[in-house]
Amino acid sequence: MRLFLYVCWSLWQNRNKAVIEGRSCAQDVIFNRAHHLAGEYGSLVEGELKLFVEKPTKWSPPPAGKYKLNVNAAFIPETGVGGIGTVVRNDKGEVMVAMAFSLASATSSKHAEIMAFLFGMKFARDAGFSSILIESDSQGVVNDVKDGEDSWASDGHLIDDIKRSLQHFEDVILSFSPRGVNQVAHFLAKHALNCNTMVTWIEEVPFWLESIVNDDMVVSS
Repeated sequence: MRLFLYVCWSLWQNRNKAVIEGRSCAQDVIFNRAHHLAGEYGSLVEGELKLFVEKPTKWSPPPAGKYKLNVNAAFIPETGVGGIGTVVRNDKGEVMVAMAFSLASATSSKHAEIMAFLFGMKFARDAGFSSILIESDSQGVVNDVKDGEDSWASDGHLIDDIKRSLQHFEDVILSFSPRGVNQVAHFLAKHALNCNTMVTWIEEVPFWLESIVNDDMVVSS
């Protein structure tokens, strides 16, 4: 469609040149010029779009003195098995508590993400965190939880449970984070697929997760 419009525009310009100046261009010249202009416009638009949708690539710490909870879920459609990963970190990126928990049955990837949100909140609250930022890489779940209306979806009762649980926190902020900045929780969720029971860590993480956590650590200047 873009090329077609530029061809029409070039033909119109060529007609005006023929009427006003008494000269015109060959058809192949007109087509090549239209093709070139369409390509330039496409490159410009794509470049602007890439700039617009550019997303963060690294976990960002909470404000000084605050804590951030990241939650994530893994799901195997063939078996219905899910895994939950949650981690609470301070403003330096240090792990306060972390958890991996296997879901024996999950109906969908979104259902697993909802359960990760629900279990992650309960885990953080039971660990004593009353003021917290919560991040999930499921945009749909975050939107559902932020929606002020009661949910009538198939998992709506779980969304409503999350909304009620939020009231137990003194201060809480919800936000979406791309998968690339939710790596610690992501790998914990993957690990949970092979866990028979809930596994927790306090102010430490398993050795296979240390490098990912360290990549996010804030270095004091």
